[in-house]
Amino acid sequence: MKKLALILVLVMSIFFTACPGPEEEGEKGEGTNNVQTKEINMQSAKEFMDNYMRYVIKMDMDVMRSFYTKRFREQIKDIPKTNNPHPIGYSVGEGENKGENGEFTVKIFNGSTGSPYYSSDTYKYKIVMEDGKMLIDDITKEKEVEVYGKGKNLLMKEGGDVEERYILSVDELPSYASPLASPERKLAVSKDGLGPCALSPDERSIVITSTGKNSLVVTGEFQEAESAMKQQEGDKKTGGKEDKKGGKGEEENGGKEEDKEEKQDIDKNILQKAEVKLNPVDVYVDAKINTITFSPDGKIFAVQIAPVGGLDQIKLYRSDKGEPIKTYKINTNFRSDRFSLTNPYFTSPEALSFTVTAVSGAQAEESALEGEWSYDIKSDNLKKTR
Repeated sequence: MKKLALILVLVMSIFFTACPGPEEEGEKGEGTNNVQTKEINMQSAKEFMDNYMRYVIKMDMDVMRSFYTKRFREQIKDIPKTNNPHPIGYSVGEGENKGENGEFTVKIFNGSTGSPYYSSDTYKYKIVMEDGKMLIDDITKEKEVEVYGKGKNLLMKEGGDVEERYILSVDELPSYASPLASPERKLAVSKDGLGPCALSPDERSIVITSTGKNSLVVTGEFQEAESAMKQQEGDKKTGGKEDKKGGKGEEENGGKEEDKEEKQDIDKNILQKAEVKLNPVDVYVDAKINTITFSPDGKIFAVQIAPVGGLDQIKLYRSDKGEPIKTYKINTNFRSDRFSLTNPYFTSPEALSFTVTAVSGAQAEESALEGEWSYDIKSDNLKKTR
């Protein structure tokens, strides 16, 4: 029996030694294990992109480089940080699984503190596996939309377009509006100039502000292109009739060259005008508007304001009706006379990230609250993240 048992042990040892396991098959490239390690998990890739975008907001190039493949890292050049414009938000799309790599379409939003500039830049990110790590191997810019002020006018331009679209002049904003802090009152709106602005992620609406003692916040909804085209066609027809009626005498008398040039400029502005329906949202008395940023789905926007002689605060609004969002936990945990709240940006449709700074000479427990916080709008909860 002992001899028989010994023989069986020897036979089994030889059999299992000769058969390759999954690890060996993977090394030879013949099994499925090796393929699985190369494929991109899109849920993990989405989390990877969200994490990366937080460092894009901070313009932390050293950390951003750690997200790149060796090949792509060598192509990226160091560029000094700029205060204006700077990233103030992002929106990461669902992504596309292409087997051994994944692609994400991402919008990055840039703005200028206290001034009318906003851009929505669309990029395509290619993600691959390198040495068992998920990394970015390529970034391609696909689209750019800019909104900016020229004097008292707000203009818009897409990509490499030479022609600009006229949105409005600060003088076209409502002359009177009610502050949400005192809805029964009407205040004369200050129109010293245009303040910060922001496009919704789908580029169908816009937030516009004015500067001065009574700073106005309005939302604007871009009207359908079809109605704008009909208006343009009507203007052209009207212009043609007027030429037949009164143009002959001007031509015979030589006309005035200045009048002709002025008329051409007016026609040009009409052709390029973006029709916007305005809705007043709020008026800030003795406060400067510094930043505006949208949530990724465009349903909420945040406004950072600086009261004269006070500390920066953040206000939240529903985009569709301009209704204020109550932020009880923020108000009770960070008193407006003790803490400055800055750098707001959304990490999800219902989550806002912002930086907390205590006043000079703050108590130890107040200084301990300094850092980056995340606010869950739906549950009214706060969490310190950094």
